[in-house]
Amino acid sequence: MKRDKILNLSSFLLASLFSYAAGSKLLDVQKFQVELGQSEMLNFIAVPVSFIIPVVEILLAILVFVPGYRLVGMYASFSLMIVFTTYIIIIMNYSYYIPCSCGGVLAKLGWREHLFFNGAFILVALAGILSHHDIDKKDLICKPRQL
Repeated sequence: MKRDKILNLSSFLLASLFSYAAGSKLLDVQKFQVELGQSEMLNFIAVPVSFIIPVVEILLAILVFVPGYRLVGMYASFSLMIVFTTYIIIIMNYSYYIPCSCGGVLAKLGWREHLFFNGAFILVALAGILSHHDIDKKDLICKPRQL
């Protein structure tokens, strides 16, 4: 039962994060495009990326709630958070100008706090993956039929 709660909490937290992040980006997509364009790594693909990222975030928010796709959503969420965190580390270490393309409350975080925030959500996704695997193993155990 505890594993179910961990899985449900992980799903809720990830879906909330991705829904909020996608919504804040889509509400002011022009600002998001400008901020992406200020990044040395993304300036040449800022426009397509400004639409791709929110769409991916919305898809992940849905996947982590649909039982048949929840594990895929957890792995994809884990991977996306690793990519976002890697991007932040690269920008912090190799860029002269550090643009913030995050929306809403997240834009108010410093880069170090943002790394901790991302790290926490990497752990949330990992907890969801591990609890999902544990639940699946219990379901695979053959139980004697009752007559």
